[in-house]
Amino acid sequence: DGQYDYTGHTQRMAVALQTQRRQLLFIPLEVVFRFGMPVGSSLASRLIQQPDYYKTLGLSREPMANQWFERPVVEYFSKLEPSDRWLSTKEAAHISGLSLAAFGTLERTALLVALFLYASFGQRALALWDGKVEFAWHTERNEPVLVDSIGPDELRLLYNGVHMSKEIIRQYYGSSPWLAAVKEAKSASPQQWKRYCSNTLGQAPDPMDPEFKGLMDQMYPSLVNYWAGSAFFFFFLEIHPLPQLADEIQVYLDKQANDP
Repeated sequence: DGQYDYTGHTQRMAVALQTQRRQLLFIPLEVVFRFGMPVGSSLASRLIQQPDYYKTLGLSREPMANQWFERPVVEYFSKLEPSDRWLSTKEAAHISGLSLAAFGTLERTALLVALFLYASFGQRALALWDGKVEFAWHTERNEPVLVDSIGPDELRLLYNGVHMSKEIIRQYYGSSPWLAAVKEAKSASPQQWKRYCSNTLGQAPDPMDPEFKGLMDQMYPSLVNYWAGSAFFFFFLEIHPLPQLADEIQVYLDKQANDP
């Protein structure tokens, strides 16, 4: 796109694949898997711009908000650029530096990871809608290796319809002047948008409401305890059980929605 030069990466990958020396080479892609399109998904905006894009994803019908797909799909975004830029599969394959066969292996591996996570969370009544994974390429074994963490920062999880990830914080700031300024800053100064937002536009996020912040402080340790089935290493904190926390978050959201 004229902003980031991937030549060095693709050249290193080509040399490594030819020599087959044992090494891990990071693949500069965010591989996003989707099982559906919940409210807040960036996929919705792409479908507005490209109404037939769902066919490119291999779907037989146009996705609707808060509905599951008939099959999981994969999208790609840039990793090393100032903003996560959507990439066509063709451009993602080029940036990866992999052969078409190896890139196909990368995509299949991402789907296998996604299906494993979907089943694992589903057994615990957590709905996994989408997520992001990152890979390196093991040149000696000629296969992708997962090099990303797996948690609420990378996944969109819901429990009884309540978001249990950073998505709920995105929505909290969704109508704020700061978020509008962020969008303007990214358009005006893609390389230095944070500085442009604060210095030129004079915008920063407002502090969270203390009640909401308290609920967010509970979210990650509550998820860990729920997943582990015990107090784990948060035994010294007063962590609410996940079902209780989900109810408390929903009560807070309902109260905010009903406030004049």
